[in-house]
Amino acid sequence: MAIVLISITLLSSVLYIQFSRSSLEEIQLNQRENLRQTAEHMSFIREYIFSLGLQTLRDSEVMDVIYSSEVPELKKYTTSLKIANIVNSNPIIHSIYLYNAKTGDIQYDLSHNTPLYEDPGMVKELTEMNTGQTFRFIPRSVSVYEPDGERGEEKIISVIFTDRVNQRIHSDEGSTKLPADGALVINLKSEDVQNGMKSAVKDGDSYTAILEGDGLVVSDSNLRDFGKNRGGDSSISDILSSNADWGYQVRHIDGSKAVVSYYRSESLPWTFVNISSYSMLFEKQRSLLLTISIFCAAILCVGIVLSLLAARNIYLPFGKLIQTIDNQLFSRKLPGADRAQSDDVRYISDAFTNVLEHADHLALSVKDSNAILKRDYLKRLLSGHIEMEKDIQDKTSLFQIHSFHESVSVITFCLDDYSRFIKIHDRQKQNEIKTSVELIVHKLLTPYFAFEPVDFDEEMYTVLVDVGDKTAYYTDAQSAVTNIQQNIQLTLGISVSVLIGQSVSSLEDAYLSYSNCLELLPYRFAHGPNSVLHNDIIERKRTMDFTSLDKRKKRLIEGCMLSNMEQVKRELDGIMEGMRGYPQHYILLIFNQLSLDLLKSVETGFDADFEELEFNNIYRELNQADTLAELQTWFITLCEKIIRLLESRRLNRKTSTVQDILDYISENYRKSDIGIEQLAERASLSPGYFGKIFSESVGKTVNEYITELRMQTSKRLLVTTSHPIVEISASVGYNNPAYFTTIFKKHTGMTPNQYRSEQRKTEH
Repeated sequence: MAIVLISITLLSSVLYIQFSRSSLEEIQLNQRENLRQTAEHMSFIREYIFSLGLQTLRDSEVMDVIYSSEVPELKKYTTSLKIANIVNSNPIIHSIYLYNAKTGDIQYDLSHNTPLYEDPGMVKELTEMNTGQTFRFIPRSVSVYEPDGERGEEKIISVIFTDRVNQRIHSDEGSTKLPADGALVINLKSEDVQNGMKSAVKDGDSYTAILEGDGLVVSDSNLRDFGKNRGGDSSISDILSSNADWGYQVRHIDGSKAVVSYYRSESLPWTFVNISSYSMLFEKQRSLLLTISIFCAAILCVGIVLSLLAARNIYLPFGKLIQTIDNQLFSRKLPGADRAQSDDVRYISDAFTNVLEHADHLALSVKDSNAILKRDYLKRLLSGHIEMEKDIQDKTSLFQIHSFHESVSVITFCLDDYSRFIKIHDRQKQNEIKTSVELIVHKLLTPYFAFEPVDFDEEMYTVLVDVGDKTAYYTDAQSAVTNIQQNIQLTLGISVSVLIGQSVSSLEDAYLSYSNCLELLPYRFAHGPNSVLHNDIIERKRTMDFTSLDKRKKRLIEGCMLSNMEQVKRELDGIMEGMRGYPQHYILLIFNQLSLDLLKSVETGFDADFEELEFNNIYRELNQADTLAELQTWFITLCEKIIRLLESRRLNRKTSTVQDILDYISENYRKSDIGIEQLAERASLSPGYFGKIFSESVGKTVNEYITELRMQTSKRLLVTTSHPIVEISASVGYNNPAYFTTIFKKHTGMTPNQYRSEQRKTEH
């Protein structure tokens, strides 16, 4: 009975301790992952706004508003349309200001005389700023006029872009302190930034904030501390002074016990902090303790009952069991030497032997599972979850991981067009192809490098490579992966793109090389399938000059408006060539803006909307492109469609114009001053172009058509009336009777009098 009690107590303690540790570790990892996701979301917003701000600041019309002492109203109006398009196509943007340092004015909304916002704080910020100011998010509150005339308040996050090229996104080291000539201010909606933080907020007891280095709250999950400085709080102060990338503290905040977790990203100047109720986080642990207690109590009751019932069968043959075990394990008697043993002892002896056999099988299973544990460990290492150097050394020895000498690099093989791959192959076929890719990589990479395979994660197969000679690494890696790509294409009929990460000095920094591979992945869009990407290639391809880009965009739109498809394709080829050094999201942003500008030019040029060119449909089709080549093909198709619509609209206009002129001629051909110049002016066209479209539509020149109408009328008057020739000549637009006679004779072959006489003879 005592043995049962002791066993159950030990079991309960071990289970509780083990599950408590697992719960604590899980909570820590979950909190860190939630904050990391929030950081990635903010990083995307930050990079996107930085790219959009620089592009908008370099726009020629925006620059005129910022720099010129006097801006024409038409220039203000066109600029306001462009700013409105940017705001409307980006839901996260609240508003955009333009600041002119020469006049000291800040333009809130160029299309209205009265601003909808009062923002004296921004005026002060802009007048006191200098070009040394770094790229940062500024939380602020602005006054707003509601539709009913009442004043309200909105929370926004402002980003200031100065007109100096030395402004940088990460650091102001070495920057000058010259006053800015002008600035662009992009205001973000605090609610949209707040929504991106909801992944780190589990319930009402949890709070997440984004802090700058001095404790200023850029944004938080419920906006209660928005724009405040919490650097004076002891918990926040300790976090800001810490050098660790992430961690947690248990503190008493507002009389309640709380867990304060934090996370920092090397690419962002912020610290992400989450404060959660301690009781809420560890509610699972208390439930676990209650469950274990009930479970162990039940086991205790069952154990007592079973021990009482089985005591006789257990203790009576116990001595014989010991003797049999001694004989089999130590004395090594031959089988059959002791025939006096009972059947139950033989049964127990055979069972024990069976246990030993199962133990051997278990040892083999553990050996096989070591490879799985090894790959899981390497995956965690690449994700940055393991930071202690001693831990890495212990696991390297335990899993027999290759000893990397000087430098380490990550190479990732990505299956191209993965969405189509999973559609056309079932799960079994997918696994077969992935296994074949692993075998090919292992076979063909081995002659070049020593490496450790990690795992196939969806579309990506990753390996850790011992760099060896740094000077020849990228050349050797390029040769190796090119050979692998060709073999996979020939053997499996699929294409694979390869990402070669930067080399790092140790295995514990391998996650940096892996992160570099993930950063290279969006560049596959521009380089296409079966490409090899590393930092040097991307830098060489980044040749786009934004001034040249704007000029090409304008010439492309001009070619489209003139129905010159050759010019469109030539300018598009130049734009595409300059895009090869940029990631997918940036290229799509450029083409979204180009498509919008093209549609606006078409609608403005024809003063009409084209139902066939609905922007939402175009935006959806554009973002479905998987490669730069697909995007180029799609855009050419769009331009061809626009040109067809323009030609159709021009043809309809031409037909309508000619018909209007024909009606006018039929009513006014008797006037002597009617001619091509007067008619061209009425059609708002040049005489040369008017004469061309008239001839193409009617089949005669303007003068021929008017002369024919006059001759028909004069014939009728000669036959039906006795008016003199002079009077008939004047009635059909000829003030000179002699000239009328010449034209009439040229047209009929006889003079007017001869024609009248001949017609009267015929009648009689």
